[in-house]
Amino acid sequence: MKTPHVLDFVFLGATILTQTGIYRILQRIVKPRLSMAQFRLVFWAALIPSLLMLPGIITTLVRPLTGISVPGKYRAWMEGFYLVWSFASTASLLLYFLVRRWILPAAEVSPSRRVLLQRVASASLAAPFAAIGYGTFLERTAFEVREVELPVPGLHADFEGVRIAQISDLHVSPYLQIKELARAVDMTNELKPFLTFVTGDLISYPGDPLDATIREIARLRADQGVLGCLGNHEIYCDAEAYVEREAARYGMDFLRMRNREIRRGNGALNVAGVDFQPFKERQRYLKGAEKLLRNGMPNVLLSHNPDVFPVAARLGFDVTLAGHTHAGQVTVEILNRYTNVARFLTSYVAGLYLENNKACYVTAGIGTIGMPVRIGAPPEIMLLKLRRS
Repeated sequence: MKTPHVLDFVFLGATILTQTGIYRILQRIVKPRLSMAQFRLVFWAALIPSLLMLPGIITTLVRPLTGISVPGKYRAWMEGFYLVWSFASTASLLLYFLVRRWILPAAEVSPSRRVLLQRVASASLAAPFAAIGYGTFLERTAFEVREVELPVPGLHADFEGVRIAQISDLHVSPYLQIKELARAVDMTNELKPFLTFVTGDLISYPGDPLDATIREIARLRADQGVLGCLGNHEIYCDAEAYVEREAARYGMDFLRMRNREIRRGNGALNVAGVDFQPFKERQRYLKGAEKLLRNGMPNVLLSHNPDVFPVAARLGFDVTLAGHTHAGQVTVEILNRYTNVARFLTSYVAGLYLENNKACYVTAGIGTIGMPVRIGAPPEIMLLKLRRS
């Protein structure tokens, strides 16, 4: 069973502070400027979303601690509304304080221009909500193919330029329907890859359509078939053995502390897979995985968690392919640096990493968790072109 993460409590604390701040602003600043009837309308407009967040708070924090069962689709939307409204209102409140405390006082302008700036500032408070709307209804399912040349030490000439597809973090749930996954599968097949990798998190929670998801990814086509590894949500759903067994019925091989040697001409590539490696067990990352290595060929590791990359490199894996982070899912640029919640968990958030002649690619995946939103982290289908490093 999934237990609350410390970030869940941090988010709840920020939510409480934000909602408190909003009501203080309403009382101190808004109320004196409106009639009582107008103020009541504004007050209830702010109060109703706050009340609607309560079911989401309960399912996020209380359900994992008490074991109370909530149907998946209802839980997803309750938690989603809580996280979306809290995120947007917190961002809006921070923007309000930024404008009111630093920008307006520093603006040496005429009174009439100051009034204009105040109105523009007030209108800008809607920006976080507009961004959330864009990320929910447009960017969330705007799948794109991203091509990356992947340097592989010791790659045989017969593997030079070989195309490998990777999809990850499907999270088929109320946030991503089977028909949307079907579109991603079709886009992947159009790449005509030599191999296709699926690196975990097929669904989000128990009750999500796992069988339909397996049937849909069984449509993936590649010259050497489909290999994969499992993610943390397979653990939450107690579905690791089930996914391995059912996928095998369709010819897909989810590698659970196992490896497969792939040959092309006179060359060979060893692909190994491990189950999700929990962050809290960093000292035990990849324990026993050294037995999956093979001499005389490049070794590729499929690991849902990218944080294992340094350990994998030390063991002798030349390439690590991962997902899990969703590239932060909501990413903003501050002072030329991209910031998102995933950076609190790992240094390997998205893209290609090269260290000591070893490579790691972390894909943004295609699904979402928590909030049905992607901002600055578009869903991607990876096309990896192997190159000798």
